[in-house]
Amino acid sequence: VVVVGYGQQKKASVVGAIAQTTGETLQRAGGVSNVGAALTGNLPGVVTSASTGMPGDEDPKIVIRSVSSWNNSEPLILVDGIERPMSSVDMSSVQSISVLKDASATAVYGVKGANGVILVTTKRGNEGRAKIDVSMNMTAKVVSALPGRMESADALYVRNQAAEYEVGLNAASWNKILPMEGAERYPNVDWQKELFKDYAMSYNPSINLSGGTRHVKYFAAVDFLHEGDLFREWDNNRGYQAGYGFNRINARSNLDFKITKTTVLKANIFGSYGVKKSPWGV
Repeated sequence: VVVVGYGQQKKASVVGAIAQTTGETLQRAGGVSNVGAALTGNLPGVVTSASTGMPGDEDPKIVIRSVSSWNNSEPLILVDGIERPMSSVDMSSVQSISVLKDASATAVYGVKGANGVILVTTKRGNEGRAKIDVSMNMTAKVVSALPGRMESADALYVRNQAAEYEVGLNAASWNKILPMEGAERYPNVDWQKELFKDYAMSYNPSINLSGGTRHVKYFAAVDFLHEGDLFREWDNNRGYQAGYGFNRINARSNLDFKITKTTVLKANIFGSYGVKKSPWGV
C-alpha cells in the first residue's frame, strides 16, 4: 500500500502520479543525516538543491517536477499528517516517504498542495516482544581544495605590476605602487591554516524501541545529532567566539491503543531541541 491523502490504497488502484521510498533506502545515503538531503536521486521527478553547507542549515530546496511559481515552488511536507519540516525527523524513524506529484493526487490538500506533497510516515509498533535497534552514523569532513596563497613579497610584486598595467588608462595608478622594501612590514600569515581545522567530525547516534500486545503497540525513538565544522574556534579578547556547529536531540513516541474491535486510538508525541553556533555569537 501507499499513503494517499489521509488514508492508504493499493498500488494497483492508484491513479495519480505517486513515487515512494522507504526509510531503509534513505539510510543507505552515506554521510547524510538530513532526510531531505537523502531524497537526492532516490525519487523520480524530485529535484533537491542545497545552497549552503553550514551545520544546522542543511535543509535542501525541494522542487517536484518543475518550478511553477517565482514566489514559492516548495511542496507541502506532512509528517504523520502534521505540517512540519523534514529535518525534525531522524532517518531511523522513517517508515516510508510518498511524493504526490500531480493534481489528482494532491487535490485533497487544496492550494497548499499545488507544488506537490511529500508525506513522511514514521514507524509504529508491532505486536510481539520488545525490539531495540541501536545505530550510529559518523562522518569525517575534510577540505577538498583551497585556493593557492602567496608570500607577502610576491603579493606586493603582483599588486605593483597590476598598477603599472593600469597607468595607460589612469595616470593616478602610479600612486598605488609601493616600494618592495615595505613588504617586510607585512608578516607571512597562513590564514587558511589559522581559520580551518584539518578535519571535523559529525555523528548521529540513535536508539529505537518497539513492540506491543493486541491492545497496545508502541514505538519510541531518541537520537542525537552533532554537526561539526571546519572553522576553528578562537577568542577575540571580547568574549569567547565559537566556530560553526549544530547540536540537536529528537524524541518521538508513537502509541496505538485498540479500544474496541473497530476503534483504534493513535497518539504521536514528538519533541526536539537544537542549538546552533556561529562565529558572530558570543
